Parts: sequence; structure tokens; C-alpha cells
Amino acid sequence: MTQNPLMDPPPAVVGFVGLGQQGDPMAANLLAAGYDLIVRDADAERERRFVAAHGGRGCDGDPAALIDADIVITMLPSGLVVRDALLGEDGFASHLRQGTIIVDTSSSDPYGTRELGRELAELGLVLLDAPVTRPEAVGADTRRITFMVASACHHRGSRHLPADRCRTGAPTPSHVIAATAASWDFFASHDRQKRIRQQGRDEP
Repeated sequence: MTQNPLMDPPPAVVGFVGLGQQGDPMAANLLAAGYDLIVRDADAERERRFVAAHGGRGCDGDPAALIDADIVITMLPSGLVVRDALLGEDGFASHLRQGTIIVDTSSSDPYGTRELGRELAELGLVLLDAPVTRPEAVGADTRRITFMVASACHHRGSRHLPADRCRTGAPTPSHVIAATAASWDFFASHDRQKRIRQQGRDEP
């Protein structure tokens, strides 16, 4: 089987928060792609069922268990739930290492996401806003998902995101996002879309 070059990054530890209808198959795809996965869900029994069925490590109610993650993906019902999971009383953001990238694939309010990104930046964390297409995420083929990815301009050139890598030896966010979908159709940041429009042509 021919490997997608995006599927051959250096090893990494990935955190995945939210194992509902959409999150469960996405997290399972990461394990199938060979990532060391730490999962967290508000429903402790659901978290245990996932680990028993697919593997990986559960947080068992301890947000500090995500400290080893290079990248953390959230798939939660709303931006308010994402904020609470990160910065609430039992939030995990304060336990992450500086430079960790958080990829929010939830359908969150853009204004709330911008404010959350600013607050996370004060902790040395980088937030990528990456909502996904629901039909593919919950359909028969969960491997084909469109990600719409953007981040704040102040992250460009940041030491936390050098050359699209979160840390030396860790994979790029696009590696992990691609593995989440298993066989990806489209991945483009807002900056890349802007360059395409400026060039007046489509990129292959």
C-alpha cells in the first residue's frame, strides 16, 4: 500500500478530547496511523470503552495526563464546552507544555475562539481553529473529512510554530490532522487560500 507522505512523520504523542459520535472514529484513525494517543472524555465510562476497544491511554479523570501531548485535538459540542475543557475548574490547558498546539475541530463561535486563542497564547499555547464537515465525520466513511484550518496572525513565525512544526522532532499539525481523517481530500489554511487568490490561479 502506497503511503501518503503526510502519514510518515516522526513519532508524536497526540491528545484527543471528546469521544462522541464524531470524535470516536477520528481518534481511532489516529491510533490506526500509529500515533501514541491519550484520550479524554467527560464521560469516564465512554473513555474506558474507547481504550478497551481501540487502545491508547485514558486520562482517568486527571487533566495532567495530557502533559505528554505534542498536539491536542478537541472535538466538543460548542465553543463554550471547549473553553471549559481547557480553562475551566478541571481544565487541562495549564498542564500542557509551552509550544503545544491545540486543534479545535468543534463548531465554535469565531469571536469566542479568537478570545480563547489570545488567552491560550498567554500560556504559551497555540490554538488552531479547524472545524470539520459533519456528514463525512459521522457517515459510513469517516476517513474522508474536510478540515477548514485557521490561526491567529501573531502565530506566524512564532517560535511555537517554526516551519509548521510544534517542536523539534514532532510532526506538523497537518500530519496529525491528515491522520485523523485517514485519507484526506482537502487541507488549507486561510493564509494559503489568500495566496491562491492573490496568484489568480489554483494550486494543485
